Amino acid sequence: MSDAPLAPIGHRLMRNGIGPDRAIEIVRLRFRRALENRAVIEQSKGMLVEWLRCTPDEAFESLVAESQRTNRKLRDIASAHVRNGSRAHLRDEGSVG
Repeated sequence: MSDAPLAPIGHRLMRNGIGPDRAIEIVRLRFRRALENRAVIEQSKGMLVEWLRCTPDEAFESLVAESQRTNRKLRDIASAHVRNGSRAHLRDEGSVG
């Protein structure tokens, strides 16, 4: 994997006194976490598309709305959907008819 896309963030970390090897490690960990978050959000969107019979964009809007309404991170909402694998919590909040 090329480090070129990670360079701007790595340079910023190094300007703050973090060594180059550690900066690259931090950037890679952040990148990996972002990919994992994206995967769980996409899984949750897919589940919502099936449950709510909506488009992927509408499913994402539903996740965002729930995140804002409950003051929880979107990735945590998505993770709960995937982990629970049920619509019960959506029914309780009136999101599903």
